[in-house]
Amino acid sequence: MNQEILLKRETLAKEICAQLNNFVDLQNTLSLIIQQIKEMANVEAISIRLFEEGDYPYFVHEGFPESFIKAENSILAHKTHDASDSNESLQLDCLCGKVIRGNVDSLKDYYTEKGSYYTNNSSENTASLLANETDVNIRNHCNACGYESVGLFPIKSREEKIGLIQLNDKRQNVFTQDLVEFMEMIGEQIGTAVENAMLYDKLKLKNTELENSVGRLSEMQDQLLEAKKMTALADMVAGMAHEIYAPLSQAFSSTSESLRIAYDLAEKDTGYFSEINSLSLESKKALKQIEDVQALIRSFKSIAIDQFQESRQLINLKVFINDVIKVLKPSLPKIEVNYTIYCADKIEFMSYSGALSQILSQLIHNSYQHGFKTNKGEIIITCSVASGFIKIVYSDNGRGLEPGIKHKIFEPFFSTQRKQN
Repeated sequence: MNQEILLKRETLAKEICAQLNNFVDLQNTLSLIIQQIKEMANVEAISIRLFEEGDYPYFVHEGFPESFIKAENSILAHKTHDASDSNESLQLDCLCGKVIRGNVDSLKDYYTEKGSYYTNNSSENTASLLANETDVNIRNHCNACGYESVGLFPIKSREEKIGLIQLNDKRQNVFTQDLVEFMEMIGEQIGTAVENAMLYDKLKLKNTELENSVGRLSEMQDQLLEAKKMTALADMVAGMAHEIYAPLSQAFSSTSESLRIAYDLAEKDTGYFSEINSLSLESKKALKQIEDVQALIRSFKSIAIDQFQESRQLINLKVFINDVIKVLKPSLPKIEVNYTIYCADKIEFMSYSGALSQILSQLIHNSYQHGFKTNKGEIIITCSVASGFIKIVYSDNGRGLEPGIKHKIFEPFFSTQRKQN
């Protein structure tokens, strides 16, 4: 072999090895490599097939017409063993399939000991192939397209064949023994690189799965911690409500007893009618205030504590809305607001009370903060049931929204309290 050609091939082999050892994108790297091989070997067309989902489509190609690539992209053929076997097995067609499967006879002059196939005269070789290769469907498309020199060189990952390099030319006698050996060596280098790329992809996938698992675990830990905090807070609130409610109940009993005594004294002519009447009035006021505080505590327990608990429970809608209003009133601005609730007494359903109370609370706060600009206001809540759904309509007589910003109210973080662009 010409010394200059030998030197060029050695240099190219080193360059290809360096590229395969340091590639970032396998497809771009192999595209560049086949261009270099095509120029070095002076062939018309070159391609690389790689395994993908049971087939070996063209991964990269250069010089082949698109019609050829489309026709020969798959080398799969379906073949049924016999009538008793309903399962269909996949077979690989033509010489590409034989080289990839590795069932070649190296004693035949068109195969090599390393499992490659090449011919410098496909027109003459066709008859021999059709006569001798009876275990495979010979498509003969390369020769039909005018390619006389055809070479198929396996890409090996260790001992497994994962693809092949294909060189085609319409001239005869393109392949020499040294070119065949060079291509077989390149096939082994590409096989190692592809194996590394596949291992890297698997490792990256496993790493992504691990990161996702760690992320999910972290979320679960955060949720568990939050649940523990909410449970502890709910227990504390329940305990405080109980501690307040117990002395209130005692005060209610004592005041009720005082009022009873006052009534008994009023029936007797003791000469202290004015004082007894005054005592009765004050006792009635005290009882009313105690009842209001007790009702507020009951509402607080049913609303505030439930916001920390995610279990579904039976909700009476009218009672629930009134409880939310009672809990909110002490913290709302001192504005005279009339609440009108149109809701049937028997509207009941299973749901999460915490979420519903947050929605109602936000609507009421919004009315006070943004709607009512005077010392009077009105809030109307209408509830109805139709077609298995509960409909809640909330409205107030506040100043409303300007027409120009109505379409923005569902945008995240939108507020009329900030200057809008």
